[in-house]
Amino acid sequence: AVSEGPNVLRVTQKGAATWGPFTFEFESVRRIVLHPMSRIEATALSGKIAKMTSASEVHPAENGVHIRYRAEAEIEFWLPPLLGTAAMRHEVREQFAAMIAEMLRRNAAR
Repeated sequence: AVSEGPNVLRVTQKGAATWGPFTFEFESVRRIVLHPMSRIEATALSGKIAKMTSASEVHPAENGVHIRYRAEAEIEFWLPPLLGTAAMRHEVREQFAAMIAEMLRRNAAR
């Protein structure tokens, strides 16, 4: 990640996502705007996704926090309609599971 300012980052990601027998290589550059303890906004600047914006909002809840995530994306490659939706949901779940695991790891390390 490269900092563009106190709460703005430019993040480059490269890898592959596998879903069933399908593997999709990806590369992206995103601009991330952090609103500490409340919201994270991301905008795709380049990569295989033609257009993508997302926002994660964090709200206090009875036993922790509630995270609301919304994303809109236009991809430049063809995916079968049902497969595309399922694959995107799978990837988002995996990303959030990885973030939760990292937060728990860091908390245990303290």
